[in-house]
Amino acid sequence: MTVAKRRMRKVFGIRNGKGRDGEREREIAKRERNRGGAAAVAASTQRRSSGGLEVVPAKVLYVHLVAQVERHSGGGRFVPIIAAAAAPRFTGGSTASNSIAAKFEISKYDGKIDFGLWQKRIKAVLVQQGLHKALLGKEKSGVKKDEEWEELDLKVISTIQMSLTDEIMYNVVDADTTVDLWKKLEELYMSKSLTNKLYVKRQLYSLRMSESNKLLEHMNAFNKLISQLRSMDVKVEEEDQALLLLSSLPKSYDHLVTTILYGKDTLKMKEVMTTLLSNETRSKPGPSTSEEWFTSFRQCDGGRVLMGNDSECKTLGIGSIRIKMFDGTIRTLTDVRYVPDLRKSLISLGTLEAAGCSYTSEGRYLKVKKGALVFMKGERSGTLYKLIGTTIAGDAAVSEMTDEDSSLLWHARLGHMSERRLLELHKKGLLKGVKTCKLDFCETCVLGKQHRVKFVTSTQRSKQALEYIHSDVWGPAPEPSLGGVRYFVTFIDDFSRKVWIYFLKHKSEVFEKFKVCKTTVEKQTGKRVKYLRSDNGGEYTSAEFQEYCNQKGITRHLTIPGTPQQNGVAKRMNRTLLERARCMRLFADLPRSF
Repeated sequence: MTVAKRRMRKVFGIRNGKGRDGEREREIAKRERNRGGAAAVAASTQRRSSGGLEVVPAKVLYVHLVAQVERHSGGGRFVPIIAAAAAPRFTGGSTASNSIAAKFEISKYDGKIDFGLWQKRIKAVLVQQGLHKALLGKEKSGVKKDEEWEELDLKVISTIQMSLTDEIMYNVVDADTTVDLWKKLEELYMSKSLTNKLYVKRQLYSLRMSESNKLLEHMNAFNKLISQLRSMDVKVEEEDQALLLLSSLPKSYDHLVTTILYGKDTLKMKEVMTTLLSNETRSKPGPSTSEEWFTSFRQCDGGRVLMGNDSECKTLGIGSIRIKMFDGTIRTLTDVRYVPDLRKSLISLGTLEAAGCSYTSEGRYLKVKKGALVFMKGERSGTLYKLIGTTIAGDAAVSEMTDEDSSLLWHARLGHMSERRLLELHKKGLLKGVKTCKLDFCETCVLGKQHRVKFVTSTQRSKQALEYIHSDVWGPAPEPSLGGVRYFVTFIDDFSRKVWIYFLKHKSEVFEKFKVCKTTVEKQTGKRVKYLRSDNGGEYTSAEFQEYCNQKGITRHLTIPGTPQQNGVAKRMNRTLLERARCMRLFADLPRSF
């Protein structure tokens, strides 16, 4: 008999099953099975305590060993019975019928499902059963008695083994303790090697949601990868998770992503997920029925629609539908046919054209205009253009039209005034037709009022003279000097902030002035120029200038086009020089030519 079998028989009091006692045990077990196992499920060990009778059911996950107590003149005898449900431990009551049965359904691990998720569920079940200390090992569990530890360890290892398929059991069959079994499973199916980390990270960074996918399915796939990395001890910051999730969304979510990011310095994953799911629920249309989509509906035989395969779809009615467009305004579509057999809701461009509208296609987008006003947009999806907007169902369209649409109209009339100012006008009764002043997200305001974020001032300084030189050209002056000069160039030492200024008649003279300045300052200080920062002007990026710097070992640092802030030292110095020169000229009452 193996060690495991002996421990099992010792823990649960199983005898050899021979002789009169063994026959008696088998007879009782047979009788209980014939009665449908009802007594076996509710059976428990009863003992007296100060508070009354304490019911202590056994705790096992799938197959539960419950002791049926039979009291007779010879004393109590424990007969192991197999029950089909678990009963959590509780105190109270006077009979075993008061026990509460609870069943935990967990899929067996087969090597295909996510091991980290399965592992968390097993831990949760062990916590519910009060057996989780066995995962810590004997020393950390706090269980001092060997018999108690053996019983606890045996229950947990049997629970885990019964949650594994045969194929997985073959790989861990030699594990005799819970800790050994747990470690072996982690080594086999939750490898924390760099290769696995790289593989999961690649999946996370390359994850993309297609237009046809559902948002909830995509978010589940994203969270699964995050969970796998977490189980490998790889921490992805919350803000990085939120940004990765937003970057994985398709083009159709660009409008919503802009809304989420607008005016925020930090992001929280919970906030992003809530906003996405809320938008998905709000924008997802229900079934196309006359009761839900149509604000007005008349049932009639509206004829038949001929399909491309010569099949026909019957029209059951005609009505009106309100749609919230891309800019927040609400438009009404009239004479809408209700055709249940159509898979997609279609808007006829020919009908819109007959109503005096025009449409143009630019790239992936279709714009429908009436006069100069663009009131409808669509984004290409396959061979069709998907309307950018949402359908407002039933009575909700009326309230939307009277509140939000009127507020948005006044917002546009008043030059896209802020919501706070609109509220002030509304309180004074100056906005006619507006009951509750409420503004939705305005894309035009975002596009028209956005500004560049302030650049962070650099705190790094050079450690010696001439190590880093800043340079910039000012000009042309509105009026040339007496000597015909219209430009000047400055060279500023980053370490000492000393300035060298040279006047120019043409910007092309910058290269010659730089060579003169470099030769002069290097001989005066005994040091060499190492770095030169300037903008991308042609006077700095000529081939001869670049070749000269390469020969002299000078590294060029060019600013990004359109960002003069990156050359702020030279720009501010030029401003300071001009202000001082202007003040001196005005104080001396001299003309502009000076």
